[in-house]
Amino acid sequence: MLKKIIFIAFTIFLSVSSFALDEIKSDIKKVTVFLNGAQVTRSFTSKLSGGTQTLRITELSPYLDAKTIQVKGNGEFTILSIRHQMNYMDEKELSGDLKKISDSLNYYQEQSKLVDIELNTLSQSEQFLQINRSIKGQNDNLDAATFRAVHQFYYDELLLIAKKRNKHSYQKADISSAMSKFRNQLDAINSKLTQNTSEILLELQANKSTSGQFELSYLVNHASWYPSYDIRVQTINDPLTLIYKANVQQNTGEDWDGVSLTFSNANPYQSGDLPVLTPYYLNYVAAGYNPNPYKANATQNSYNLSNYISSNASQSSGRVTDANGAAIAYATIKVQGTSIGTITDENGNWSITLPQGKNQLFVSSIGFGDKYQAVSASAGNNIVLTNTQNIAQIQINMDANRSLLESDDIQYSASAPSQSYTWAQTEGLVNTGYNRFSLTAPRKDKQVYVSKPIAVMPLENQTSLEITLDIPFTIKSDGKQKVVSINEAKVPAYYEYRSVPKLEKAAFLIARVADWSEYNLLEGEANLYFESTYIGKSILDVRFLSDTLNISLGRDKNVLISRQKVKSQTSREFIGKETIEKRQFEIKVRNNKQQPINLIVYDQVPVSSMPKDIEVLLKDKNGAIHAEQTGELKWELTIDSQKTTELNFKYQVKFPKGQTINLE
Repeated sequence: MLKKIIFIAFTIFLSVSSFALDEIKSDIKKVTVFLNGAQVTRSFTSKLSGGTQTLRITELSPYLDAKTIQVKGNGEFTILSIRHQMNYMDEKELSGDLKKISDSLNYYQEQSKLVDIELNTLSQSEQFLQINRSIKGQNDNLDAATFRAVHQFYYDELLLIAKKRNKHSYQKADISSAMSKFRNQLDAINSKLTQNTSEILLELQANKSTSGQFELSYLVNHASWYPSYDIRVQTINDPLTLIYKANVQQNTGEDWDGVSLTFSNANPYQSGDLPVLTPYYLNYVAAGYNPNPYKANATQNSYNLSNYISSNASQSSGRVTDANGAAIAYATIKVQGTSIGTITDENGNWSITLPQGKNQLFVSSIGFGDKYQAVSASAGNNIVLTNTQNIAQIQINMDANRSLLESDDIQYSASAPSQSYTWAQTEGLVNTGYNRFSLTAPRKDKQVYVSKPIAVMPLENQTSLEITLDIPFTIKSDGKQKVVSINEAKVPAYYEYRSVPKLEKAAFLIARVADWSEYNLLEGEANLYFESTYIGKSILDVRFLSDTLNISLGRDKNVLISRQKVKSQTSREFIGKETIEKRQFEIKVRNNKQQPINLIVYDQVPVSSMPKDIEVLLKDKNGAIHAEQTGELKWELTIDSQKTTELNFKYQVKFPKGQTINLE
């Protein structure tokens, strides 16, 4: 009987052994971050025995796209199959700052309990004194000395209790404040934390024992980057300084430690198939069709400031929450159809610059459904995401070996997410071949200012642009944004001012950059600095096919502009069956700068949509270039320092008596 049991146990052991999996841990060597998503490349080696066996590659991102898995092998073996699966059994251990926050919260919870015990004891002592304050002697009378002693005793004891209660109350408030900070930080991390991983089962066949070298790559969600810029102009006689930054964040569930990092503007999920034309059928249109849409709109004031002042960007801000109103930290926000983006801060707040004609945002966050939402160019845009899964929450457990944080070590921002900055210093770009950008190596502190440069290599493929850092880089899976300065260039520019005083009495400084395509720019938000002063935000708009890029540097307060109607030249006359109205406008420009400026001033005269009935006559254009089809007037001026220039134009409109038109 014993022999039979041993035989059965041995048979089960052999069966289990035949299906045992060799667990393999791989290292991330390279990551290519796209505007949405990232491609992760891992490598590992493994010793293989003869026959069929399965390698279990563990600790992979739970957001891995199984359809994109690719495995390359080098050795005398054959890859039979590749299978991806989730691993819900092995959970990640808390580590780093997460463990410190958890341990610190436990510590403050203990301290809070001790203070509560002290306060409760004081209350009981006070109650005991109050109950026993009626003291009676044998004759129910106390002499003065005894009375004073008793009174002093009660006074001293109650005073001591009051002082201790006050002290412990302050301690309780400080502990509550610290615990609140730690809980907020923990909630922010919980909103982005997953403790699950995934794994790949790789089935192989080898004729003999050998070793193999493997490269594994796959696409993963919850990673992105977007470009942004700092544009600095000291004077209009200097080239502008363009600082090109990559804002990268990832929450893929796997840390990128010391990897080769590449930024790409490609969309890995976009179809590469050529679109197919379908027949275009003509039919009659509904009533109201106008064969000349230009004339139909001629009476409308379609004059647009953005036509003359580069991109007319606007600022939008708001908050991202769940259905219960709780803030969603580190949610990714992109302007649809552009490379402009941002992330929410710890309180779910966000702010972004919208380019002209764009107001649709794409919002995503781990554990919530993606959402497209139109927003307004104002504050108060609330975006609500729907919870789609249960995020694994950190449990606060008692641990004897704690690593504590002070509550002041946690930093919060009400308007911007936590970011790690890495600044670069360089002389500029070369114009041909592989342009060398410069970058600086990161340190462990939150803001890094170092001068030792590192290089990046931009590679322009047939369909996309890739920028690779030349040193290993680390980005943790915490959802926080890291800003990497990937280029600082001195860009030759021609400066001119433009103004549309009819719409706004201000002069906008425009930097015109020729041959801008050599700088490998993408559309993005830009911080503007003029004469060492921050003047606002704009959009670096590179969507248009033009050899010259116009960058609006905002309003210059040292160029003063006024526009007013000359009342003495404003009149209305009736001649026969016709009405004649006359208008004259005066524009004054004052240059208070220390150097001459080039200025283009735009204005307009009305255009008749019915030339037979309404006649517009430009009487005096004061040297302006007149576009008769649109009515635009354009003056190109050079104004010396501390000088004033005056412009005048007048026109008259003749139309049938009894009719009313709007001339202005």
